[in-house]
Amino acid sequence: MRHVAGLTEEANARTGELVARLVRSALASAPDSWHGARAAHGYVVAGAWSGTLRAAKERHARGTVMDPAKNVFGEPIESCSDEPVTGFFRDGCCNTSDEDVGRHTVCTRMTREFLEFSRSRGNDLSTPRLEFGFPGLRPGDQWCLCAARWQEAFDAGAAPRVVLRATHAATLEIVSLEDLKRYAIDLS
Repeated sequence: MRHVAGLTEEANARTGELVARLVRSALASAPDSWHGARAAHGYVVAGAWSGTLRAAKERHARGTVMDPAKNVFGEPIESCSDEPVTGFFRDGCCNTSDEDVGRHTVCTRMTREFLEFSRSRGNDLSTPRLEFGFPGLRPGDQWCLCAARWQEAFDAGAAPRVVLRATHAATLEIVSLEDLKRYAIDLS
């Protein structure tokens, strides 16, 4: 489990236990495949690419996730990034499903300011974590970000730019289209 800098071992353990309980509760519909999962904001509870994620990827491959995927304009969603490959399903798109607890639906272009903000909130997106298939991000990389994390960064004045045509419509359950448009890089 990843530890949050500045917290004691005991606080990290309590936080990890709480997050694990919340994620297990959210994934109760797939108890046989619970071997660890990714929680909101990419916080790793106990191993990544677990049976839960594999099952979600299989359902996605069969077309049993929010098909067809639409962007915030109600059009077919476009690819966010293949280098680095992004998305909850690591398919390059900000697709989602019930297993995507964090709703990795906002296609963003990373900035130094946002990466520092995210690190300060306990989610270091800059450091590679190859054991979890995570390459680490640099300014300029595009990445499917959790909608709640984007909103948090927006509220703090540190939100990264957004590619609306590659941002999943489910984002609008958490973030307003008006706020997203203020940070859009693909509006003419």
